[in-house]
Amino acid sequence: MKIVANGKAVVVESPCTVAAFLAGRGLKPTQVVVELNDEALERGRFEEIHLKEGDKLEVVLPVAGG
Repeated sequence: MKIVANGKAVVVESPCTVAAFLAGRGLKPTQVVVELNDEALERGRFEEIHLKEGDKLEVVLPVAGG
């Protein structure tokens, strides 16, 4: 199935949770902020939310500093 992740078309296997998407890219849920279709997601829901064809996913790695 095709989704858009950080502005790029990506093919993922179906079914695919947000947690599985992150794990497949070597990202830890505790280190990222995720938006799905322009809505911020709670980390506790990454395992239960399944991606659907055409979803728009934004994954951001927050950076601290000054």
